[in-house]
Amino acid sequence: MTGNKVLRQAIIDKINAAITAGTITHIGEAYWTAADIEKMPAAVVLPDTNESNYKNTKGGRNRMFAFRVFIIKGIENKNDTDVEKLLTDALDELIELFDAKDCLTVDNLLHIRPTPSIWDSEDYGGGIARIATMTLSADVIVETT
Repeated sequence: MTGNKVLRQAIIDKINAAITAGTITHIGEAYWTAADIEKMPAAVVLPDTNESNYKNTKGGRNRMFAFRVFIIKGIENKNDTDVEKLLTDALDELIELFDAKDCLTVDNLLHIRPTPSIWDSEDYGGGIARIATMTLSADVIVETT
């Protein structure tokens, strides 16, 4: 079944393949958790929400899975313009990467789309991190019995 685990890995693989291909140049690597971060700025992909439409449609049941892609970069101060520009460019690259209906090939996936982003700053043990968060919504058809 195409669910959170399969979709999450496909998103991470898609981002990392684009980094390797040079399509994305403002992110170091994509990860499952913040504990795995080795390169900055990092993209961490986490599940956010999911919904099911219990009305059967032709072909099955429609499920929506949402993921948050956190782009994280440590900064010296909250007014670091270079970090703001870097994260803006990284977010634009991710929007472009996921902005086509068929940009991700996963069984039963209808489409994935980038939706509004949120910006924040967080204190952590090493200082302050600036975080740009993009939500990806994925619609999947699940066969019903």
